[in-house]
Amino acid sequence: MSQTKTRGQGKGQGKGRRTPSGRPAGPAAGQAVQVLPAQGGPQSATLAVPDISTVGSRLAGFLSGSPGRLRVAAAIAALACLLLAVVGAAAMQYRANALEDARSHIAQVVRVQKAQADLVRADAAVTNGFLAGGLEPAALTADYDGAVAEAARLLVDASAAQPDDAAKLAQANQLLADYTRQIAQARDNNRLGVPLGSGYLVLGSQTVLRDQLLPLLDGVVTDNGTKIDDAYSASSAATWWFTLGVLVSGGVLVGTQVWLARRTHRVLNVGLVAASAAALLAIGSGAVVLSSTGRTAQDVRVTSYAATSALTTARAAAYSAKGLESLTLVKQGGGAAYETQWKAQAKVIGEALGRARLSGANVGAAPAALQDWTTTHETIRKLDDGGDWPSAVTVATRANGDAAAPADAQGMASNVEFAALVAALDPVLDAQAAKASTDLATPWGALQFVGWGTLVLGILAAIAAVGGISQRLGEYR
Repeated sequence: MSQTKTRGQGKGQGKGRRTPSGRPAGPAAGQAVQVLPAQGGPQSATLAVPDISTVGSRLAGFLSGSPGRLRVAAAIAALACLLLAVVGAAAMQYRANALEDARSHIAQVVRVQKAQADLVRADAAVTNGFLAGGLEPAALTADYDGAVAEAARLLVDASAAQPDDAAKLAQANQLLADYTRQIAQARDNNRLGVPLGSGYLVLGSQTVLRDQLLPLLDGVVTDNGTKIDDAYSASSAATWWFTLGVLVSGGVLVGTQVWLARRTHRVLNVGLVAASAAALLAIGSGAVVLSSTGRTAQDVRVTSYAATSALTTARAAAYSAKGLESLTLVKQGGGAAYETQWKAQAKVIGEALGRARLSGANVGAAPAALQDWTTTHETIRKLDDGGDWPSAVTVATRANGDAAAPADAQGMASNVEFAALVAALDPVLDAQAAKASTDLATPWGALQFVGWGTLVLGILAAIAAVGGISQRLGEYR
């Protein structure tokens, strides 16, 4: 009897349970599985298969009843605080990055506009020297060489500073090389007294420089101006994101405290009060720094940056007008088109000085210098149109108002008045450009500090909120 039972048990154990298809069935849920080691191996181990239905029932029990609702409230309050932390820190970083982008593009605009000014400065020097005939004055030659070298350097710097502009600036460098080749041909022929030199001068000054190179650089300036506008828009968007984060997280925190007070009949919860205080500190500091940096950015936009742009335009137009004045004389009666351009450039100078003044820049003696130069230019045109071309050239090229000109041109020297205009523009332009760069860089530190502070305060608020609700949860144990 005993032996038969043993054999039955052994037989049952050997076959095990089978499915209707005849295959061995797996263990039931929760049943221990015996793993038989290989012969001579260690003792058998037992693995437990988790019961999914049991896990679900435990989770339901964890979230059911008043304790479960308290746990959900704690999770929601913590998430609200973390939302404030992340959104606040991201908004500060977004504003900082946007202002840095604006600063870099403003610097690019100033850089390219300075290159434009140097190019027309070079052209003014070479056309003015061309009128002297033969070997140009050494000072004008040095000014031309220096201006071309500086323009080339600025174009290389601009290409390195903003890779997006590299293709256009590479094309600008090629046009600059074409310009200098044409000017070299013009100077060589002029030294030899060959009339063909004026043709090369016009080809370089008008066709290459004014019709191709300067408009190309205008396109680079326009592109960066658009990017500046985009950066300012991004800077403003940071405020809206921060405001949205504050409304959501603040509303959740307040709602959680109201709900908890009604459930527990206690007005204050220490943990949630601490979380609210941390959140308010983060919100307050974030609002202050976003407001102050926003005002700073807008102030720069309408003051120092606007003044820098206007003064750069005025200086470039002044050099361009000086070159056109000389080209009009080079053409000897055929320069009516250049005179029209001169008048347009003079108007640009006057309007740009007006914008700079409205932007807060002290343009000093620049308007008076422009008026003096305009008067002298009108005298030059009167002499040239009256047939006294040599006297017109003298007034246009001499370095002082000596007695070498007719009586009605005594004391007039276009070069002197033009130099006075440029001398009035340069220091104001440099000061405004430096101020724009400095003012946009200043908010960076404050934004970084408050951004990290908001992140830390939000995390601490989340911890405090969970801790406060956990106190109420402990009362149910």
